[in-house]
Amino acid sequence: MPLKKNTSSKAIKRKTTPKKNISSKAIKRKVTSKKNISKNMNKNEEVIERPDLSPKIIIIQKSDGKLNNNNMYKIKYGLSPTTGFEPPYEPFKWNNSNTIRDNHNCYSYAFNDIHGKRKGKAQPGYYANYPPISSKEYNCDAIFKRIKKDNPSVYKTTFSKKCGNGYYKSFFALSLGANTDYHFYRQDKNGYWSHKPGRTNATNLDASNKIIINPYTANRDYSHLNYSTPCTFFCVHPKMTKTHSTTKSRWY
Repeated sequence: MPLKKNTSSKAIKRKTTPKKNISSKAIKRKVTSKKNISKNMNKNEEVIERPDLSPKIIIIQKSDGKLNNNNMYKIKYGLSPTTGFEPPYEPFKWNNSNTIRDNHNCYSYAFNDIHGKRKGKAQPGYYANYPPISSKEYNCDAIFKRIKKDNPSVYKTTFSKKCGNGYYKSFFALSLGANTDYHFYRQDKNGYWSHKPGRTNATNLDASNKIIINPYTANRDYSHLNYSTPCTFFCVHPKMTKTHSTTKSRWY
């Protein structure tokens, strides 16, 4: 009986030992061959780096800026807080040239988008190739949708809030009824507001010839056009503004 036990144990050792040796050698050979192939590829082939053509996403963060002492002073006297990125009030830039005065309106003025060779007045939505504004679109939501399509960076705010860093504030209202129209205002660096009614001169006075402190409360009744429907204040980034006087839309 002891002999049988010894014989079986040897047989087990003989069977298991060569299997381990063979498998380890095979693994070493495979690894070695892979290393040799990769070395040959590195010697004979060049690695070509392709440009990253994946789409990029720009995230625009909307934030209300903090109020400093200067803004607290302005709020005390009824003005809206400023960011320091407001355009200066320079009516001569818009009024002295007949071409610029005749081909720029309140929309391009509010976005401070001036072009010497522009032909015709800019309209909300034209840069995004929207058709001319229909009578059904004369409501605040539809007009703001057009503004947003032209300038995706804009966002709504209130008179008392400060726009985010890099932005300044604008406002628009509507004239409804027999004579439909829109009208835009912008806040200037001095804290007051100005506008450019159609092909007329840019001014910081309302319909009562008073300095515009707040376009919401200012007189907007010009008899033939009464912009009695206030819409919204919104923040504009001066480096991301686009207006256009023509459209490529096939909707009309």
